[in-house]
Amino acid sequence: MSPFRLLVVVALVVAGCALPPAVGAAPGGAAGTAGPAAAVAATPASDPLALSSLPGAPRTVLLDVDGHEVRDTAWNTVHGLPAGAYAGLRPAAGWDPTTLELVRLVWLRVADDLAPFAVDVTTADPGAAALERSSAADGAYGMRVLLTTDTSAAPTLCDEPCGGIAFTDAFDRVGSADQSPAWVFVDPADLAAVRTDPGRLPALADTLAAAASHELGHTLGLGHDGDEEFEYHPGHGNWAPVMGRSEGVPLVQWSNGEYPGAVRREDDVALIAANGAPLRDDDHGDTPATGTVVATDAMTEGATEGVIGTRTDRDVLLVDTTCTGTIRARVAPSPGGNLDVGLRLLRPDGRVQEVAGTGTHGDGAVLGLDAQLVSGPVPAGRWAVEIDGVPVTTGTVADGSPTWSDYGSLGAWSARVSTACAGAVPPPVTDVRAAPPAPGVLQVRWGTASGTSPTAYEVRLWDGDHLVRGPETVSVGTSSATSEASARGGRHQLGGLRSAATYRVEVRSVAGGERGAWSSATGRTPPGAVTRLVASGARPTSVTLGWAPPTVGAGDVTGYVVAVDGRSRWVPADQRHLTLTGLRAGSSLAVEVRPTSAVGHGASASLTVRLPRATVPSAPTGISVRPGRPGRPTTAHVRWGAAHPNGAAITAYYVVARPASGSRTTKVSRVLGPAARSLDLPLPSGRWTVDVHAVNDRGTGPGKRSVPVLAQ
Repeated sequence: MSPFRLLVVVALVVAGCALPPAVGAAPGGAAGTAGPAAAVAATPASDPLALSSLPGAPRTVLLDVDGHEVRDTAWNTVHGLPAGAYAGLRPAAGWDPTTLELVRLVWLRVADDLAPFAVDVTTADPGAAALERSSAADGAYGMRVLLTTDTSAAPTLCDEPCGGIAFTDAFDRVGSADQSPAWVFVDPADLAAVRTDPGRLPALADTLAAAASHELGHTLGLGHDGDEEFEYHPGHGNWAPVMGRSEGVPLVQWSNGEYPGAVRREDDVALIAANGAPLRDDDHGDTPATGTVVATDAMTEGATEGVIGTRTDRDVLLVDTTCTGTIRARVAPSPGGNLDVGLRLLRPDGRVQEVAGTGTHGDGAVLGLDAQLVSGPVPAGRWAVEIDGVPVTTGTVADGSPTWSDYGSLGAWSARVSTACAGAVPPPVTDVRAAPPAPGVLQVRWGTASGTSPTAYEVRLWDGDHLVRGPETVSVGTSSATSEASARGGRHQLGGLRSAATYRVEVRSVAGGERGAWSSATGRTPPGAVTRLVASGARPTSVTLGWAPPTVGAGDVTGYVVAVDGRSRWVPADQRHLTLTGLRAGSSLAVEVRPTSAVGHGASASLTVRLPRATVPSAPTGISVRPGRPGRPTTAHVRWGAAHPNGAAITAYYVVARPASGSRTTKVSRVLGPAARSLDLPLPSGRWTVDVHAVNDRGTGPGKRSVPVLAQ
C-alpha cells in the first residue's frame, strides 16, 4: 500500500464505476494533427496552474485542481449527487509551494501517459467549448478530471469505497458534459501530510496520477486489467498496468495483456485512439533515411526532444562527422514517465554499431529508464542514433523466466548528442573468458596486448538480444572480491543471472578518453536447484535421500553432489537417491544437494534430517528349528537371521526354548555372542517352541518365535 491514505486505491474501482457504454457519434479522426511536442511543459514550471503539454491539440484533458460546480449531470440525476461546488486541491489558506509542486508532478505523469496521443493535458481551464462535444462534427473536445478533497462525493457515487470513478466511453460522446467529470478522490489528510513532509510528494503524485489516468482510461473505453486471481492485476516488481492495481508501483504503463495470467487482452493504445484521442503525428523519422540531423563536427552538442508513440515507433537522430571520432548520446524520458529508453548507434548502411545498456531496477522507485552510449572510434560519415521503447519485465512464468513487453514503453524523451574527433584508439582486449564461479554468476576475465596502457575497462552482458547489464566500468587499480583490473588485464563478476542460460559478455579498454573495439566470449550458468528433496525411511543409523531434477536446466545435469555434514559424494544423473548408513543414532544431519554440469555446480537445495534415538534391537529377521538327528542326544537345531541394531551395537543373542502347552518341564535358555546365527540346543524329549532375542546396551529386543518342534 502507498503510505498515503487515499480513500481507497484506484484498483478498487469496480465494474459499476461506469454506466454501460453510451451510444455516441463516431469518434474523431484517426490521425493527430498536432506537431512535435516538448518532453516537458510548454508553459513554465513556475506556474503549475497553467501547464499545457500539447497546445493546439484537437483534444483536451483538464486536470481540475481548483474545484468545480457539478450540476445537471448524470452524476446528479442518476447517482443522486447533490448539485453544488466540489473542492479541488487548493488549501483554504490559498495555494502553497508544496501543493503547487504536487499539481506539477501529477500533471507531468498524466501528460506522459497521454503523450502518444494528440491530447493537450492542461491545468488551465480552457472553457466548456474545448471540453464538451457539441455534435458529431465537433472535433475539439475532451474530459475534465476533478481531483477533489470533498469527502461527501465518494460515498454517494461509489457502491463501495473507491479512489475514483468515471463513465465508460464518455470521452467522445456527443453531449459529453453530461458524463463529466471523471473523479479522483483525495483524502485531505494526505495533503496535510505532504505539507508537513514534502518527501512524500512523489509517492502521492504517483497515486493521484495513476488514479487520474485509470479513470481517463474508462472514459476512453478501457476495462480493468485483471488476472486469474484478481480483478485488478497488481503488477510485478516495479511494473503495473494503468488499468490494474498500481498503487505503490513506480512504472505504470498501458497494456495489452502481455503479462502472466492476463484475462483481458485489450489493446489499450488502439482503443484510446479509436475512442476520441487520436495518435499524434510522428515527430522524427524511423530510419536513417528519414531521421533528423542534430549534430555535426561543427556543433559539438545537439539537443532535441520527441515522443515514442507506439511500440513500433523509432525516432532517429542523425550525426554528420568528417573525422574519425567518438559519438556520445544520452536520452532521458520525461520525469515520472513510462518510456524505458532503448538507444542504438547505427552505421551509415543501417547496421548496428553500438547499443546502450538498459534495465530498470529499484525498490519503490524505478531507476535506469534513461540510456547513454559512448561509441568507440567511428569513421567519418553519417551516423544514426536510434531511440526506441524497450521491453520491461511484466512477470515471471513457472520456471522463473521473466516475461517481457515493450507495449507500454511509450512517452516523451529528451536527447543530447555530441561528436568529437578521436585521439589514439586503444587496441582490443585479448583472451576474454566467461565462467560461473557460483550459481547465477558469471566471471569474465581478459588480458591486454603488450605495450598498452588502459586506464579502465568497460564490461557489458547480453541475454540473447537483450543488453541486460552495462557498460560497467572497472578502473585500473580496482581490487575487490568481485572486480580487479591492471594494465595487464582484469576480471569482473556479474551476478543475479538466470540458471542454465547462455550469455554473451563483451569487454573493451579505455585509454585517454578513447574506447577500443569490443571483444566477446560466451558463458553459461549452471542449472537451478533440485526439487522435492526429501528424507524417507529414517532409522537410528540410516536414512534414504531422494530428489527430483531441477526445473531449470535439467538437461545440463551430469550428476549430483550430496554433502552430509560437509562431507560430499557424487551421484550419477539418473540415480537421484542415496541411502546413508552407519550414522550416529539421534544425530542431526545437514544435507545439501547440488546438480553438477559441464560448467560447474548449480544452486543448492538443503534439508536437515533428525535421526531417531537408539532403541533395543529389532527381532531377528527369521527363525527356523528342526529336530536333532535320531540316535544322538536329544536336541533341536535353531537358526536365525540378524536383528537390526536400531542405533546401538548388538552385544548378544538370547535363545529361549519353552515346552509346548501342557508340559511341566522348565524352560531352557542360552546366551550367545553377537555373531551367532545358529545353535544346537540340548532339550528333553517333547515338543518345544524357541524364541530368539537380540540384546544391546539399550536392553533386550522383541523375540522371534519358531513353530513347535519335536526334540529327539
